Amino acid sequence: MKTAPQPREELDRLHDLALRRAHELRRQAIDDCWHAARAACAKMLEQWRRHVNRRFARATRRVANT
Repeated sequence: MKTAPQPREELDRLHDLALRRAHELRRQAIDDCWHAARAACAKMLEQWRRHVNRRFARATRRVANT
């Protein structure tokens, strides 16, 4: 027959679970932030690429028209 856990052991076990969960949540928050920043960066790079391509195409047409 198993004896009931001592209050101190139960407290240590709950503390360990809380620390583990906090670590998981922190890791998830960092991952979410990383993915959001990466997506925003990719969007900005795509906008810049389109801008540069338009400028280059416009300059190419000007040179071709002269």
